[in-house]
Amino acid sequence: MYSPDDYGATRRILGQAAKEVQYPKQTMPRMKGNNDENQKREWVDAIKKGDYRLALSNFDYASMLTESILLGNVAIRAGKKLEYDGEKGAFKNDSDANKLLRREYRTGWRL
Repeated sequence: MYSPDDYGATRRILGQAAKEVQYPKQTMPRMKGNNDENQKREWVDAIKKGDYRLALSNFDYASMLTESILLGNVAIRAGKKLEYDGEKGAFKNDSDANKLLRREYRTGWRL
């Protein structure tokens, strides 16, 4: 799957078998109108009402999805298969790849 623009507004499935792909039936509600504005509104509503389930892109899976995508970026840079320990937040088999998980910030300004 490939998206040439921000937020996956346009999606393309590439490869020879792309014409044979069967799309799943819609099972979750979708936002209408300006998705960016509505996404922010539902996020604020979820916070105000104390119910994370009101946000369709809720934190239960959004955080894990983000983590897996970022870990994929590290694996691409490492150029090899990595074993990740989610509890420790570190790779088991590559100390150099662990350096890509965090950055060292420079010392801040002093007055």
